[in-house]
Amino acid sequence: LLFEELEKNEEIYSLMIAGLCKYRSSECVARATQLYKEMCKKNQTPTVEAYCGLVAISRTWPEALFYVKDCAQKHVKPNIRIFNCLIEKSTSMVSPLFQYSS
Repeated sequence: LLFEELEKNEEIYSLMIAGLCKYRSSECVARATQLYKEMCKKNQTPTVEAYCGLVAISRTWPEALFYVKDCAQKHVKPNIRIFNCLIEKSTSMVSPLFQYSS
């Protein structure tokens, strides 16, 4: 893979994470999470695009909030997309409660 040959800086990691998060297969989610953890071990900071992807693939509300809090702690300025990701995540978690059977 090309990624393995590149110098792994914050921009490269973030691009990979954001790209993997778009496909949401179990393998892509696992790899995106693994890359995020690698970044943290290297004291690197993901971009807001990477955080948005991580919020989007979060399986639980606490997990989504973890990424948003981490984003804030690392002084990454949020944009409208990360708030949209949060709204989409909360909607997808709440909507099953409002499905009534006929």
